[in-house]
Amino acid sequence: MEKRKWRYVILREVNAKYSDHATELLGKLAEVYADMNYPEDMEGFIHYQPSNNRCNPRLYSYEKNINRLCNLFQAFLVKEKQIIQNGLPL
Repeated sequence: MEKRKWRYVILREVNAKYSDHATELLGKLAEVYADMNYPEDMEGFIHYQPSNNRCNPRLYSYEKNINRLCNLFQAFLVKEKQIIQNGLPL
């Protein structure tokens, strides 16, 4: 849980610094993903990871795909905050 808390704080800081620049944000998120030893729960918003079966990125424009990844990241932050606040097990 402590590692998860650190990751959450780091991701919040990255979000605060790069939220106005989506492509830079996604690049920094990929760096955190690598630094944290590639956690599976982050794969959904990492730009170079294959998309799950629910979304085919080839059907959408570059901008829509960037927005989708950023929205997935924002949803991830909300979920992580709830998990940490409630002390839920991994």
